[in-house]
Amino acid sequence: MQTLTGKNKETYFLTSIVVWKYALQFLGWFMLFYWGTKIYWGLTTPYHYYIPFLDHYLNYIALNRTIVLDGSRKILEALGYYMYSPQSDILTISGEYGIILNYSCLGFAVISFWLAFVITHHGKWWHKLFWIIIGIAIIVICNIARVCLVLLSGLEHWQLPFGLDHHTWFNIVTYLAILLLALGYNKIVFNQAKIKQA
Repeated sequence: MQTLTGKNKETYFLTSIVVWKYALQFLGWFMLFYWGTKIYWGLTTPYHYYIPFLDHYLNYIALNRTIVLDGSRKILEALGYYMYSPQSDILTISGEYGIILNYSCLGFAVISFWLAFVITHHGKWWHKLFWIIIGIAIIVICNIARVCLVLLSGLEHWQLPFGLDHHTWFNIVTYLAILLLALGYNKIVFNQAKIKQA
């Protein structure tokens, strides 16, 4: 039996098989979701290796875009602005300013990170599914808020704080939200484990 002291605790942590197994599983899931979505985007975009069935019936990338743009449009219309979408990835405000919501703006990197974290972590499948849905919903809500703010700032000529662009702010806010969610998820899982051991 080996006791953990201040001197060997860090070395034990870094050489632990459990830690490396977790890290490799997390990385594997992240790569699967991140690159898998990029490949899927290519398969659902007509000028790539196009598969019409995937595009018409199983296109979760287009669904994400639709939810973000429709949510943004409804919020801004409720605030009294005239909104118009000349095509499925474009949203304009008051006929003066508009955005194109392309693939890189849909938040799939942070979604992949969240999915990889929850799947790799401990917990029952229904518990993981609940937290996956909560995390994705928060990411989508952050993206809707970003689109609204970008459109309003473009129309009203507002400057974003600290000279950072909207992509950077979106990443800061969403990864902070995911970090808080991860801490909450971790606490609940370990509390459940303690109750079972008691």
